[in-house]
Amino acid sequence: MASTVFARTGWINCICATTSPPWRSSCTQRSRRKNRRHNVRHLYKEFRMPHPMQDRWFMPAPQAGKAIRLFCFPYAGGSPNAFRSWVKRFPGDIDVVVVRLPGRENRISEAPFSEWPPLVEAVLQAIVPYLNQPFAFFGHSLGGRVIFELTRRLQSYGAPLPEHMFISGCRCPHLSSSQPFIHQLPMEGLIERIRQMNGAPEAALQDQQLMALLEPMLRADFKLSECWSGDKSQTLRVPITALSGQDDPIDAPARMHEWEDYTSSRFQLRTFPGDHFFIRSSEQEVTAFISQVLLENALLPA
Repeated sequence: MASTVFARTGWINCICATTSPPWRSSCTQRSRRKNRRHNVRHLYKEFRMPHPMQDRWFMPAPQAGKAIRLFCFPYAGGSPNAFRSWVKRFPGDIDVVVVRLPGRENRISEAPFSEWPPLVEAVLQAIVPYLNQPFAFFGHSLGGRVIFELTRRLQSYGAPLPEHMFISGCRCPHLSSSQPFIHQLPMEGLIERIRQMNGAPEAALQDQQLMALLEPMLRADFKLSECWSGDKSQTLRVPITALSGQDDPIDAPARMHEWEDYTSSRFQLRTFPGDHFFIRSSEQEVTAFISQVLLENALLPA
């Protein structure tokens, strides 16, 4: 039964820098690429990475020769299957790569991360080989937290930074969670909260075998999300676009607007129809908007 639900709903995947100006010269671009390669080599040495593990970490595998690479980080309980249709919606100049954390899909046998330091370090090890060209980050809910922590670490290393960050349905680190902790609830309560959030198909929630299989990953993801905190002491030199659902009861647009305090570059907030999972109900509008932002910032050819 569990494998049937996986195939039908894709739900092992489904719960919840300063940018260079468009008029930069070819000489500036060559210098930027040289610095990017130098910093990537430094990080490669720092983490002692023999080779990338794209088959485990990414879906689809990163491709060379695109104008920009867009790394997408799913929500709690999420995986690349939740973003499968995104890959087809973006222009061909964007290399859309969805990150797969341990504990889901073909990594179901791996222990999920429940603490931030080892998670950030492991993702860095996987992602650094692919920072040798312009890239951007998108993260929803837990994924928004992940891209913020990754960018902080990259900035502290003097490494290449994303050209743009799209933080979606994710509170700022200085704000406390607006909801009771989910990761500590008994299984029945955990399932009910996911149901209330519209986070998974009912067929999946009623499948006891499936939920038992996913429980360790769900609790670990929700713990990461709920226990995440910080302050405004380090701003990012990266433009931030915050995305929010108009009817999101978890991370309302008013809370999302506070991301403006976390960047020394440009900021904008865009709302879409929908609840916390507006990225599903308004998928076409969200992907078109992200493409437009990248185009307007001269990160895509006109």
